[in-house]
Amino acid sequence: MSKRPATEDLDAMEDVASPAPKKFRSDGEESLDGRMAEMERNMRALTPQVPQSRQQQPVTATDDADEGDDDDAPGVVAPIRQAAPTAGYDDLYLDSIDRHVLDFDFEKLCSVSLSNINVYACLVCGRYYQGRGLKSHAYFHALDEDHHVFINMQTQRVYVLPEGYEVLSRSLDDIKFVADPRYTRADVARLDRGRSSETGLCYTLTGKTYTPGFVGMNNIKENDYLNVVVQALAHVPPLRNFLLLDEFGSGTALQKPKDGKTKDGALTNTNAELVKRFGLLVRKIWNPRAFKAHVSPHELLQEVALRSNRRFTLTAQSDPVDFLTWFLNNLHLGLGGSRTRPGSSIVQRVFQGRVRVKSEKLEAVGAAAAAAAAAAAATEAESNSFSNEMQIDTQLPVRSGVPQQQQHQIPPPPGFGGTGFGGFSQPPPPGMSMHAPSFAGPPGMPSMGSSTMTPPPPSSLPPPPSSSSSATPTSAQAAKAASLPPKPDSDVSRFLLLTLDLPPAPLFQDEQERNIIPQVPLATLLEKYDGQASRDQGDVRRRFRLRGPLPPYLVLHMKRFSANKFVTERNPTIVTFDPRGLDMRPYVEDEQGNSLNKFIGDEDDDDMIYDLVANVVHEAVRARSDDVAVDSAEERRTWKVQLRDRSGATSSGAADDKRNNGVGNNEDKWVVAQDLFVEPVAGELLYLAESYIQIWERRKRPVPGPASNGAKGRKAVPVNGASKK
Repeated sequence: MSKRPATEDLDAMEDVASPAPKKFRSDGEESLDGRMAEMERNMRALTPQVPQSRQQQPVTATDDADEGDDDDAPGVVAPIRQAAPTAGYDDLYLDSIDRHVLDFDFEKLCSVSLSNINVYACLVCGRYYQGRGLKSHAYFHALDEDHHVFINMQTQRVYVLPEGYEVLSRSLDDIKFVADPRYTRADVARLDRGRSSETGLCYTLTGKTYTPGFVGMNNIKENDYLNVVVQALAHVPPLRNFLLLDEFGSGTALQKPKDGKTKDGALTNTNAELVKRFGLLVRKIWNPRAFKAHVSPHELLQEVALRSNRRFTLTAQSDPVDFLTWFLNNLHLGLGGSRTRPGSSIVQRVFQGRVRVKSEKLEAVGAAAAAAAAAAAATEAESNSFSNEMQIDTQLPVRSGVPQQQQHQIPPPPGFGGTGFGGFSQPPPPGMSMHAPSFAGPPGMPSMGSSTMTPPPPSSLPPPPSSSSSATPTSAQAAKAASLPPKPDSDVSRFLLLTLDLPPAPLFQDEQERNIIPQVPLATLLEKYDGQASRDQGDVRRRFRLRGPLPPYLVLHMKRFSANKFVTERNPTIVTFDPRGLDMRPYVEDEQGNSLNKFIGDEDDDDMIYDLVANVVHEAVRARSDDVAVDSAEERRTWKVQLRDRSGATSSGAADDKRNNGVGNNEDKWVVAQDLFVEPVAGELLYLAESYIQIWERRKRPVPGPASNGAKGRKAVPVNGASKK
């Protein structure tokens, strides 16, 4: 802008004094408060002059009080806000975006205010800031650092600051997909198919190849226990497809009461955010257009620590089984599941089964013996009291004038012979006659001179006690009932995972003076659920039997750790298994309690055959290298997971494997994932590690081909030695 020409000649105005400065125009010296008030009035006057057109129109502050003010003074430019970019500048500032620094896996919190409300991510430096208004942290970041492109982490809309208009360029679709991946049903259906040009290997920004679903997870400090559980659950197809399609329904949304009003904006489902973050993490694991070949569970870990009351954190190692149990139950509640109604969520429909538990108290045997002995003692005491009542133990009085030898002479009872019992001091029993005529019988009985026995009248005999005659058979029945053990209690319970007990480790060493590492087949551990083997837990003996039908996926837990008052002991027993064809028929019964191993038909063979999907293994690592005292060195727990890559074989090849007893040219591939490292592993070597958690998938029936004319396909034959009857 050129300076306007002067209206008068400057040479003719040499003697004219120059005008006073603006701050000295008033009669007296202006106070600081007055100057501040004037500045506020000027700023308020500039506010309605902000243009809202499509072009930038700077507004210059003027002083209406003095028209002769110096025009060379710099003007005050008001903030510029635009509803749309300037024509021809739609891609302005987009070249400053750096995709290499973008990482949307961490929790969405403002780096200044630590708030999670209305968070924006800077696409130039990757930091999180709150808001995009005139006084927001993102607005000041745009002015201070000259970073202008921001994305809303909730709506996935991109804005340019400080102008404030939205960018609608399709070149940002890859960033939006990485921040929140979305899939269609066709995309999900192609995940488990064979490799092709569409579902081949994917590439990162640096050119590194990776396979969707088999990416590493960042171990921030001690959160590998969570990584292996998330990796295993992300490869359960029903649960994975449900999360990829984001079919959470109303169970995880902001539910309102029936009257349509919420109190304080609170969530009625407190676990909704947990399900939301877990679903986002699973979608990132299966992302075919990721910028890097790994993901970070930081956002999920923060929610888990909050919901578990700091029970599971990223700084302390925990047990994967404890976390899996807690996580599945909270996922069930977060998906709108019921605490009492089974099968009310996808978690229970996939993992929940039934088991019959028969309980018997061990102390019942000792209690029955004691009760029988007490009843027998009571019966004997009652019989003794009855005999004592029929006897006379009092001494007879001595009569004067009668010799001492003749006072107590009584005739002997029949069969004893002799003329009397001179040595006895007791009278004869009632009903027996006296041989000596000098002895008078009991009152009411005539004295008899012969030794023959005559029955006394019925009225003269004392009546037997009625209580003893009726109590004797009752006490015998009670003793007999008490001697029998109580009947065991049978109850049907529901489970999400089955615990298998490992045999105790050997205490002695082999010939090379090394501890023997025992091995046990998986079928031996499953005998716990055959209904015959018993497990003693305290004073209760229990027997378990699986109740059909079995769930689509079985979760098995090998109990390796046992804690006492001092230390936690680890059982290093190796569990041998075949990853294909686990036969569960010997351990299942129907609703009537009949074993399905005997009455199973050909049509239901595949309903009891399971194939391995994921295997979480434990690995002990020495915390310090101590060559002198190796036994005293501390051990640190590390976890890794073995995953089946079912996309390595086509659907027809998988059917051919079933016809060949699980052995064919197109076998499933296996990979082992430990933190950021993902490596292939042979399926025959899976059992060499210390298995801790296993997820087995029920084998599906082969779909009949078009040439079969509706006939059923051939059935798979179990490979673990089970035969059909």
